[in-house]
Amino acid sequence: MKTQLVWLALFAVLAVRAIAGDYSSDVARWITVERPSARFSREYETFMHSANFSKSAWVASREGKHIVARLTADVKRKPEQPPFDLTAGEPKFGDPGMEADKRFLCVEDGWLVGYNAGEFGASLWWYSTDGKAHYKISDHQVNQFITTQHGIFAVEGLAHMCITQGSMIQLIQNGGRWTAKTFAALPESAEAIAVLPDDTFVVVTTNMLLRITPDRDICILVSNGDWGALYPNSIAVTPSGRIYIGMRQFVVAHDLSDKDKKLQFLLPNKSFLNVEK
Repeated sequence: MKTQLVWLALFAVLAVRAIAGDYSSDVARWITVERPSARFSREYETFMHSANFSKSAWVASREGKHIVARLTADVKRKPEQPPFDLTAGEPKFGDPGMEADKRFLCVEDGWLVGYNAGEFGASLWWYSTDGKAHYKISDHQVNQFITTQHGIFAVEGLAHMCITQGSMIQLIQNGGRWTAKTFAALPESAEAIAVLPDDTFVVVTTNMLLRITPDRDICILVSNGDWGALYPNSIAVTPSGRIYIGMRQFVVAHDLSDKDKKLQFLLPNKSFLNVEK
């Protein structure tokens, strides 16, 4: 079964390459695709529907002073993960044998591991360095960990059908055990987080872009990006504060200095644009 899945994944990568061809990972060299401005118009709906069915999904990250984006299949640097069995924390719901998506963070006394199986369940666990000791911390649906000068945080949440809910949590050791406390309750599922040049946080949710201060004040940068069906997965920030969000079909850029809050939808070239026929 695993061999079949490997071959299917390989064919999917080759299919995308065959359709779209090669690309530069440097987003500064990408082109801007205009999204129709009249929301709910037929042109707008067709544009977003086509993007939803794209075979491309981009992961944005910062390398030095530059922002790069790569297809999910081309992201070679995998997060460091524990060298031991992790089945103790697997959610007990869903299809037999189904594995949750996992997020890892190495800490001084071991590992924090987030399991996320969407609507089928989720949990956050601690494991010792050798994996022999472990315990459940909470039921949070972790999408990303982040370590900052203010401490260790994570963004979490669930977006399923008409439900979207989430928060930013802080991971703290209390009496020798890790605990998860709500740092900021958010209006939607929080998908990715980064730190802005002024030391505040920027969080992309199901359809919003938020700025959160260390004092927990929340500012809405984009109230409705309408990218929920494109599944935002990553966020990267330039030294000047320009924000890039990786998702299906596009990397979306937002400049904090733009008072009109205009979004730019970026692609390496037009061969990656999925168009309904």
